[in-house]
Amino acid sequence: MPFTLPEPSQKSEYVGALFSRIAPFYDRMNRIMTFGQDIRWRKRVIDLLEPQNWKVYLDAGAGTGDLSQMIVTATQSSIVVAVDLTREMINLGKKNHIDNRILWVQADTLSLPFKSDVFDGVVSGYVLRNVVNINQAIGEQVRVTTAGTKVISLDTTPPENNLLYPFIQIYLRWIMPLLGKLVTGDAQAYRYLSVSSDRHLPSKELDERMRLSGLTDVTHEKWMAGTMAIHSGRKNNQST
Repeated sequence: MPFTLPEPSQKSEYVGALFSRIAPFYDRMNRIMTFGQDIRWRKRVIDLLEPQNWKVYLDAGAGTGDLSQMIVTATQSSIVVAVDLTREMINLGKKNHIDNRILWVQADTLSLPFKSDVFDGVVSGYVLRNVVNINQAIGEQVRVTTAGTKVISLDTTPPENNLLYPFIQIYLRWIMPLLGKLVTGDAQAYRYLSVSSDRHLPSKELDERMRLSGLTDVTHEKWMAGTMAIHSGRKNNQST
């Protein structure tokens, strides 16, 4: 049966419930679905961020906190505020990453509970495709960062129509939900993840959304046969 994405008015509630269900299996499934490559991509995000001591960073949609932990591990005195919508993810993050330099906050990334111009950079992993309003999500990340600092997103990106396209579609539409069912017992959740990946903004369009939100030096790089992308940009001095 074809899978239908939730209506925009229901998406936040749907996504929150979905990640609550799969939270105990989230990290394991990431390793399985990406053949362990997601760790490499997260390290690349940290390389692009270039975290420094005595700085405060935001991990928007932190999940279980892998990116947050990588930031504090890369420095001796940085602090990360890890924000996630799902309490179950936060609880697992606190359990997996016992570090007093990671501060956990339950909040919606579309309405971050912080003043403007307070963070020295923002990272997010697999967040933008799950929000109701991508422009608003990027705008919030730009708002809370200081001028000249980076906003970086790791997420899926729709595959290009090339020789690998049919095989990628088989993996997304059939193999990924099957893996989800075998590991988590929840094939429906991974049908959503595969379809939402396929329907996410193409990389060039996401570049443009980031520029319109006040970011400069916007670039992206693709990984895993063009199905993953890391987008980065720097907050313009004139951004608000």
